[in-house]
Amino acid sequence: MFKSLNQNEMLKVNGGVKYIPVYSLTYYIVHKGGKIISTYYGPKTYLRLECVASSDPRTEIVKRYTKDLYV
Repeated sequence: MFKSLNQNEMLKVNGGVKYIPVYSLTYYIVHKGGKIISTYYGPKTYLRLECVASSDPRTEIVKRYTKDLYV
């Protein structure tokens, strides 16, 4: 019914692949006495390279996390 394609054939059909960096970005919320006193972003940290289609318009992927700090 359908022929399975090997990796070279898949790359030709899909237009190829490219690798883009993946970063981690943490958003900190500082609480004191039940009130938010400050918010800030930490540094953007490199995690790995991700394989995506060559037609993907993104130049990077950013994974966002939120962390609560109680002082």
